[in-house]
Amino acid sequence: MEKILSQDEINALLCNRSGPQSKPAQQPLSERVVPYVFGQSSGITSQQLSAINLLHETFARNLTQRLSAHLRAMFEVTLVSAEQLPFTEFLQQMAERSYLASMHVQPLSATALFDLDLALAFPIIDLLLGGEGKSESSKRDLTEIEDLTIQTVTQIIFEELQGAWENQVSVKFDFEQRQQPAQVIRLLPANERMLAISFEVQLPNQRGTFTFAFPAAVSGALMRKISEQSLVRKRHIAPDFIAARRRQLEDCRFAMEMQLPGVSLPASDLARIKVGETLVLQHRIDQPITLTVANQNTFTAYPVRARNKRAALIEAHVPLTAPPAKELV
Repeated sequence: MEKILSQDEINALLCNRSGPQSKPAQQPLSERVVPYVFGQSSGITSQQLSAINLLHETFARNLTQRLSAHLRAMFEVTLVSAEQLPFTEFLQQMAERSYLASMHVQPLSATALFDLDLALAFPIIDLLLGGEGKSESSKRDLTEIEDLTIQTVTQIIFEELQGAWENQVSVKFDFEQRQQPAQVIRLLPANERMLAISFEVQLPNQRGTFTFAFPAAVSGALMRKISEQSLVRKRHIAPDFIAARRRQLEDCRFAMEMQLPGVSLPASDLARIKVGETLVLQHRIDQPITLTVANQNTFTAYPVRARNKRAALIEAHVPLTAPPAKELV
């Protein structure tokens, strides 16, 4: 005789047979949570990159003109690249021997970096001292006097960069100090996302590069401003759109009223007036009165009659005036 199982026995059997593996797979919370790293941004869009390149191409042209005049020799600057990369990767890309300086960015209270090839530093110093820009071996470091001399050119570069940025972000770049690779590691977090903008410089007898590296606080401010300006351009209203809306407004109705200017009368005159008497309003019949459209003074006109209807004979258009400030709040 077959045993008939109860519902509780059937449920217990199914649970034992399938075990915990039969439950719907659910991803543990610890696997679904992704840690957020401050200082990292979502990257540069192609539109932002195009605007950044255009901005720094202008900087390169202005710097070419100014330093060529200052050094009295060819100093041609060309934009090479603009990219985002971690701070540690930026340090790895630096030349073994270079002129590395930090600059303070106000009012953001941030630190940016400036990296110049020593292969460029020596001929620049030679030009500043009246030479022909001859290249010297970059195996040695700059002396203290050479360090102070190159700062005059560094300051000019920072001024031109500030001038290029001022139409986008109001910042000031101040030279802080020369940095050694061992020191610069402690300036910024290793995972800081940097905006690195590199330029190539052509001198009479030497070629090299210099690079700016901006932390997320600085590059983010620049890219937000670029995005805002791009959004404004996208919202630019086309002439066809305006014409279409104007045609739609032609079928709209607005309240219209002709109003006499305010007149002051003694209360005694109003108290004594009787039916059939005339109240003098002190407004000449040959003077126009104001015609309002939607409570806005729009025309001056004369009251007339058109067949069996009241009408207004338009005399002139009244220039629109801005509403008082309290109405805009």
